[in-house]
Amino acid sequence: MKNILLLVSFLSLSAHASIVGVVDSGFYMEHELLKDQVWTNTAETKNRIDDDKNGYVDDIHGWNFAENSKFLFDATQVAGIKPISYKIISIASKLMAGTATDEEKAFVKENLIDLPKKEQAVLMEEINFYGQHAHGTHVAGIVAKENPNAELMNLRFFPSSVSPYNYVPMSGFWGKVEDTLFGVLADLTGSVFNQAVSYVGSAGADVVNMSLGIPMERFAGFVLGIKGNKEPTEDELAVESQKIYQKFEANAKEWANVAPNTLFVVAAGNSAINNDKIPAFPANVDIPNIISVAATIGVSKFPEIFSNYGKATVDIAAPGVDIKSSAPGPTIDFEIEMTGTSMAAPMVAGVASAVKDANPSLNAVEIKRVLMETVDKKSWLTDRVVSGGVLNNRRAVEAATLSNSRSLDIAIAESLITVSDQVETRDIPAGRQTLDDQTISVLKNLVF
Repeated sequence: MKNILLLVSFLSLSAHASIVGVVDSGFYMEHELLKDQVWTNTAETKNRIDDDKNGYVDDIHGWNFAENSKFLFDATQVAGIKPISYKIISIASKLMAGTATDEEKAFVKENLIDLPKKEQAVLMEEINFYGQHAHGTHVAGIVAKENPNAELMNLRFFPSSVSPYNYVPMSGFWGKVEDTLFGVLADLTGSVFNQAVSYVGSAGADVVNMSLGIPMERFAGFVLGIKGNKEPTEDELAVESQKIYQKFEANAKEWANVAPNTLFVVAAGNSAINNDKIPAFPANVDIPNIISVAATIGVSKFPEIFSNYGKATVDIAAPGVDIKSSAPGPTIDFEIEMTGTSMAAPMVAGVASAVKDANPSLNAVEIKRVLMETVDKKSWLTDRVVSGGVLNNRRAVEAATLSNSRSLDIAIAESLITVSDQVETRDIPAGRQTLDDQTISVLKNLVF
């Protein structure tokens, strides 16, 4: 809370209001915690005419690229969610952090873990449905909390009927032509991504958060499976993943040219794998204005159960476990705890936008540098992220502020002296979380 108040105090003096694009499942713009930070396209009016001639009719607050429409979020889709689903999502996050009480553990065990498989599947379906539709609102809320000055651009990337988090492979004849079909899928995916990137570039977005990704290891496992290799080794998955990834990455390298002034903040992934070996898309896209984010438990622990990592390909870590933020629910100011690299990325995006507000002259690459060089260095992150540390919001903003009057090198060096490392605010148990295999299996489906 102290960090946030200090950030608010600084931002109240700032004339610049950065624009943060939230590429996600759409967010609930009427939410009490978001309504005052929604970006508005002042060149467009609600009149069924493309006033600004950008190709998007009535894109007042953003665009739905999944369905090519102006409709960004429908809160009625989650109106029937049962209270038990909210409670289980919240407790599951505490279990991930190791902070759940004995009473909370017993509740989840009785009402989810030990349920008959059919009943468990029905409840998990509702929970994951809610998680999908609440995801964008939760992500937007994290950005807003990190930077109350930011303007949030609503960019929907997934249709209502399709989950962005669980890929179900197609079946049938196509085993013999997987290369062609993955190429088509890559082209289709790349096309939608490219539309969104072009849009945010022309709209002047300073930062774009992408708490999403395509898990190459699932594609690779499926391809190897239809070739007869049902239990591939990690090395075999890595080789196949790299082949598939190349099809997806080709177009993405153009993002640096399409939106050179935008910093893309991307979740590293939730498969507990090394992105150096098995790439994730778009987290592994190698351009100067992308920053890839792993998750931590607070600022003192790495969640080995789910967060992807990579000494050469994942840039920075940020808190992503048991994060409370805005969500559609029974009240207009509803908040809930969620867990995942999806929650870590908007922490970085929010601070990146605050860095831009502190010194509007900083470009995307310089903002990335500030974020990475002002981290709290952690020995347990040395081999997991490029920067070797976890995001320090106050230090990053301090370095940006100082850079208004001195070189960026000196500003960063001074911030390392004047702003201390963060102190853990919660009582997070040391060591690895001990949970039975069945609980871990279920919890992995509750990571967003």
